[in-house]
Amino acid sequence: MNISIVILSILSLNILFAHCFVDVNNKGLISRIRVKREWTYPPINIVETSPQAVAYFKQKIIGTVKSSTNPPTYELMPTVAVKDGIFDLVTNPGSASADIWQLKPVDREQTPRFTLTILALDANGNKVEDPVEVTVNVLDVNDNAPVFVQSSLHGNVSEAATIGTILNMKVEATDADLKGENYGVVSFYYVSPTDDKKFNISENGQQILLNGEVDFETTPQLTFVVVAKDGYPGASRSETTATVTITVLDANDHAPVYTNDKFDTSVGELLPVQSTVMKLSASDIDQGINKAVSFKIDSGNTDEQFSVRSNPSADGDSTGEIVLNKPLDFESGLTDFSLRVTAYNKDAKNPDLYSTTKTFEIKVTDENEAPQFTQEAYSGYVRENNPDPVPDIATVQAIDNDFGGNQTVTYTIDNNEGWFIISSDGKITANEPVDREHPSVNPVTNIYELAVRATDNHPVHPRSSVVTVNVEIGDVNDNAPEKGSGWREIVCENVNRKYKNVTIVTVVDKDTPQNGPPFHAKILEYTDIFMAEGYDDDRFGILSDVLQFDAAEQNLYEIPIQLTDSTSIPGESVMTSTQTLTLSICSCNSDYVPDCSFTKPVAGAGFSVAAIVAIIAAILLLLIIVLAVVAYRRRNMVELEKQALFLDEDDVRENLQAYHDEGGGEEDNDAYNISVLQAPPPPHPKRTDEPPQGQSAPFPRSKIPPDTDIGDYINGAKDIADNDPTAPPFDSLLVFDYEGQGSDAGSLSSLNSGTTDGSQDYDYLNNWGPRFKKLADMYGGGESD
Repeated sequence: MNISIVILSILSLNILFAHCFVDVNNKGLISRIRVKREWTYPPINIVETSPQAVAYFKQKIIGTVKSSTNPPTYELMPTVAVKDGIFDLVTNPGSASADIWQLKPVDREQTPRFTLTILALDANGNKVEDPVEVTVNVLDVNDNAPVFVQSSLHGNVSEAATIGTILNMKVEATDADLKGENYGVVSFYYVSPTDDKKFNISENGQQILLNGEVDFETTPQLTFVVVAKDGYPGASRSETTATVTITVLDANDHAPVYTNDKFDTSVGELLPVQSTVMKLSASDIDQGINKAVSFKIDSGNTDEQFSVRSNPSADGDSTGEIVLNKPLDFESGLTDFSLRVTAYNKDAKNPDLYSTTKTFEIKVTDENEAPQFTQEAYSGYVRENNPDPVPDIATVQAIDNDFGGNQTVTYTIDNNEGWFIISSDGKITANEPVDREHPSVNPVTNIYELAVRATDNHPVHPRSSVVTVNVEIGDVNDNAPEKGSGWREIVCENVNRKYKNVTIVTVVDKDTPQNGPPFHAKILEYTDIFMAEGYDDDRFGILSDVLQFDAAEQNLYEIPIQLTDSTSIPGESVMTSTQTLTLSICSCNSDYVPDCSFTKPVAGAGFSVAAIVAIIAAILLLLIIVLAVVAYRRRNMVELEKQALFLDEDDVRENLQAYHDEGGGEEDNDAYNISVLQAPPPPHPKRTDEPPQGQSAPFPRSKIPPDTDIGDYINGAKDIADNDPTAPPFDSLLVFDYEGQGSDAGSLSSLNSGTTDGSQDYDYLNNWGPRFKKLADMYGGGESD
């Protein structure tokens, strides 16, 4: 029951709101019940661009309002057309009607339709009716001329196109008027600027046809006028003209033209391959790819002797080259070539349609070539170490057919070992013993490559060629076996070695296998410790019966082993050599990595390198010390020999000894030392060949004045020196200080001297040499010289 009452209430409210509206204005909130009136108007048609400035037409709108004493007024909603003043509405005074006015021209192409909204208002400005919309249609007139699409006014045609060819283009134009009235329908008409009508155009502009011949080389561009008209027959028509530009495209319709200066040449037969024999040039009045000229040889190219290189150009003349493809040979008889060369447009649509062919003459001339050997290689045999010359090992032959075969060929050997000589007729002789083991001989093939050169006798440019003579060198067993690998090894001292390999050594031999293995090995020392056991022809195991080596006992073994080779050649003798196997005994860790840095040499067991170097350094140091001592003593002896005065041998300086004889008294038992009566020698004997120390300065020597008699100057200087105690000679009495112990002059003491002048004889001073000559002259008995 309650639910039904609620539903009825809601339906009543909906009906009430459907007949009421609320209007809000500046006067407050007013609620009225509106009754919708039926006032509508059909669309209104006006013509575009109408020239009249007064009312174009009037349309009266009648409205009924609720109170006749309050007739409504009308307004237009402020649309763009209303704001621009195109339309306006005027309410008739005292009447419930209004007129709509067109005040300005309209353009259909800009706005083909207008929508006007009319409002009915009471005196208070309140809406009394629903707004009504009036549609205004603008009718079209033919007021626009056709407009060409510019991109459609440009086209192209090939100069090779035939008459009637449809160009790949069409002319287009637009018209803003309506096509439904035929105002916007455009037709096209061809207008030729001259009487020569090259093209035709369809009325709709969709086809342009070629009506005459075109030539790119004479007229690369053509133009004509086209007229576009709109409308329909009998109506006012608008038209527009435009110029159509047709570009003529080049076609390959001209043949190239050779521009060579000459078409013949001569070349020497020794011209290198890929050299240029002749140069080509050609031009073409076509353009683009049709102007670029290429070349090809059509005929006359015997055995493909020549080829052509082309350098096409689209801007100027094209060039090419006839190139030597294979070596020339005057003696073969091919001395003249006639090459037919075609110039054509390789990249043209029809490259062979237009081309030009010319004949080029090439003549081959004779030149001096190197002599040619009759064989590519020769062979020979000789046994090594042969002391006697071995003739006719091989014979070579070279032929020279240049200039009629009148040249002479000589042979020489290029190798510098000096083993072989060659005769004028090409016979090879071994004039020196050949060594198969020489580095120049292949150790595998035993081949010695002898280079023989043949040279012609051309007076200006002699030429030569070289051939190889493969000389096989027969082997002689002249090399003893040598050490290979394993001859220097490190042995771990803490490894059980008894009856196991200490090392494995290999043996090599420079001779061939016929004079080499099997080898034989014999240990010459330490045979009680080591033994050799052959494993292969060139491999031996060195075994030892020592359980473990001891580096502290001996850390180095140098084991001499005698090696002997074998020979399978009858008459050959075996060769023997002695090689040394070196075993270093070192301590090793658990991974058997040896450490030899702390091993000390043991007496009798050899020494390490460091010990040997230390011993040599000690010996050198000792030798230097000995030499220094000897030099020092020798210098002292020289210094002593330079002393001129010594104590006299007769100067007896002895101590009186006590003899304990009777009769002498107790005083006789005392010994007296008379050395105190003698002057003690100085700590360092004075040098008689040097100025005495502590003396006055020597007299000054004057310089030699100009124009001085040299004899007088020398005598004056001598007198000064004689009276100068500091001047040499220092063996004169002027500077004599102490005769020195052991002097040959004897004692000058008055104790043992004579008492008279006659007892003093100094003639012996003449025997003492030139240093005592002055004393001998002064005190001797003879006259001084």
